[in-house]
Amino acid sequence: MLVPPTAIQSIPPLPPVSGLVYTETGRNGFDVTRAFLNLITPVGDSFRARLTLDAGRLPGNSGPLTPVLRYAYAEAATPLGAWRLGLAVTPWLYYEHGLWQNRLQGFMFTPRQGWEVPADFGTALAGRVGSLDYDLGLYNGEGFLKSERDGIPSPQGRLIWRLGPGWEVAGYAKWTATDHDMEILALARRAASFVGVAELVRKPGDVYGGSVYGWWTVLGDPTRGVDLLARQDWVPAGGTAHPRYIAGIAYRPTPGIKALLDVEQERGPVTPMLHTSYQF
Repeated sequence: MLVPPTAIQSIPPLPPVSGLVYTETGRNGFDVTRAFLNLITPVGDSFRARLTLDAGRLPGNSGPLTPVLRYAYAEAATPLGAWRLGLAVTPWLYYEHGLWQNRLQGFMFTPRQGWEVPADFGTALAGRVGSLDYDLGLYNGEGFLKSERDGIPSPQGRLIWRLGPGWEVAGYAKWTATDHDMEILALARRAASFVGVAELVRKPGDVYGGSVYGWWTVLGDPTRGVDLLARQDWVPAGGTAHPRYIAGIAYRPTPGIKALLDVEQERGPVTPMLHTSYQF
């Protein structure tokens, strides 16, 4: 649904209108937690414009859904790769979401900490040279919810080195004029019914310093639409760190519907939650 820029020198076709809705049932009853509406305007096979509206909540916000403009950018195929310009996807999170495969569960680690955003104003180029994928860009560095403040651009880039069948190493770096620098290194193993990831996040400018370790695994049965998933985040707090555990089972009865029953534990009681996603 949240389609990334292509990693090759072409632009795959997308439906002109699509949407995605996330719901959650648990400690606070039934709730619609997120909704997206995508509008795509293709111009031939080598150019398109995208507009995405996002109604959701920031991590830790229990208020009403707030509609914002998530993406508004143009994308064109060039000999060097897919070039995009505007309020566009940033290089790391869409790749991470593709590995995790269960965005309906909630935010990934770095957005939960307020360290990373999925969109920002800028320009980038995504392509492939042999076994190396690249996504390199120059952004405002403030994210899609804030306007530019310091006038200094933020270089951001992601490289993926495909080591062999199913194995890949990914690296990401972001440099800013403030204390929002960050580096990420991940090792991933993909198979028909398994995804395993080990990830290291380093954010020197954060008040806690140090590094954060995370891992997750997804065991899937493509014939039955069932996934088993587990994840651990190592969360900094008060100068130390503590683990966050997530485990669940997901079922996809049709390509556009998915349900996930999970438990999440971080310094408190464990509460089962039912998450669903509806794509149209």
